[in-house]
Amino acid sequence: MTDHGQNLDRRRFLKLTSRGVLAAGAVPLLGSILAACGDDTAATTTTRAATTTTAGATATTAAAPTTTTAAPTTSTTTFEEMRQAALEAETGDLEVHAFAGTEAPEIWDYGYGDAYGTPVFTPIAGSFASLAKLQADPGGIDIWQACFAVFATAVDEGIVQPWDTSLIPNYVDLNPQLVDATQRNGEQFAIPLLYGLALVTYRTDLTVPAPNSYGALFDEAYAGKVSWPDAWGAEAYIVAGKLAENNVVDPLNPTDEEIERLHSYLIEKIRVIPRTLYADIPTNQTDLASGSIWVTYAAPTQWIELQKQGVDVSVVGAPIEGLIGFSCGYFLLADSDQYYHAHEWVNQAVSKGAAEATTNTRNFGNSNLTATDVDPLLANVFGLGDPSVLDGVTLLDKIGPSDVLNERWAEVKASA
Repeated sequence: MTDHGQNLDRRRFLKLTSRGVLAAGAVPLLGSILAACGDDTAATTTTRAATTTTAGATATTAAAPTTTTAAPTTSTTTFEEMRQAALEAETGDLEVHAFAGTEAPEIWDYGYGDAYGTPVFTPIAGSFASLAKLQADPGGIDIWQACFAVFATAVDEGIVQPWDTSLIPNYVDLNPQLVDATQRNGEQFAIPLLYGLALVTYRTDLTVPAPNSYGALFDEAYAGKVSWPDAWGAEAYIVAGKLAENNVVDPLNPTDEEIERLHSYLIEKIRVIPRTLYADIPTNQTDLASGSIWVTYAAPTQWIELQKQGVDVSVVGAPIEGLIGFSCGYFLLADSDQYYHAHEWVNQAVSKGAAEATTNTRNFGNSNLTATDVDPLLANVFGLGDPSVLDGVTLLDKIGPSDVLNERWAEVKASA
């Protein structure tokens, strides 16, 4: 069955009936739903004229008469009425676990608050930290915002369920590259909101020569002048794996043997290269501005903010290994009891207005191709509105053994 905005498939129908939200007048719709899926279709026949052509002349003869079954009475209950009934039937608060700042109304509230009230927002410390919490106890959470390096684990372990995109009208405006990266077997397991690039950011006045590779992060010429993210995790193995010297065939899915080699490489480098492992963006910006570090690995937000401050800082925009990128957005928890409210909320959270507010306040690209009314610097840096902007970018959404690599990263840090 095709699952469009004017059709309810079996999964949606069962959710409606299980919650007792179908009014008596809606019950007759069951027959048409099943019929649309190829079940219980009433046999009908029609009278059709047979046409023959002879020597350029057309003669029409009547076919044998047949009987026609009377059309069944159809319900006047519409999809929208059923959706509204489902929304009204869901009681309790919508619970959203998301990055700090998501609770700001300009990020999500384009009519939802007036209609359904303000959700309960709980800030998360980070994508992998929140994943660990959900693995232990996902109870009570409806929507989870995270970056999609956790995608495979969340889907494989059944922590999340697919979204019904027919209930998200703004879905049609989202970047198809980001949409495709967050699908599994044709189902949309996450709704992308923002994206960024993982860049080598450096002090142009202090580094000679300027780095042209992710290898600058591991270059002993900058020992003691480099900062790595403390929560680098699996990503550290992807970055190191892209370097030609490490000879990894598919950095997003390293083999066991390649992981061991990368592990040894990172242990060797962490003992020599980084001055700090930074835990937050403001600290990283301060260290770059002061010159206590010269080279770091960061999203463009640091570079953008330091440019505004007049600091002589630049980025490797075209590393020889190819760019690494990431995206983040919203998951629907498998045991959510706010299914329809969650869809209503996320539709507004990826709307044009919300996406523009996200870009302007967080210095990230956004997934909505219509959301381009932002700071021109940001629009240019992120190629907003361009559906091919991420062509050739290695998206961290597709990391394979993320759990294994995160555990190994903890061992790397402990070895320093």
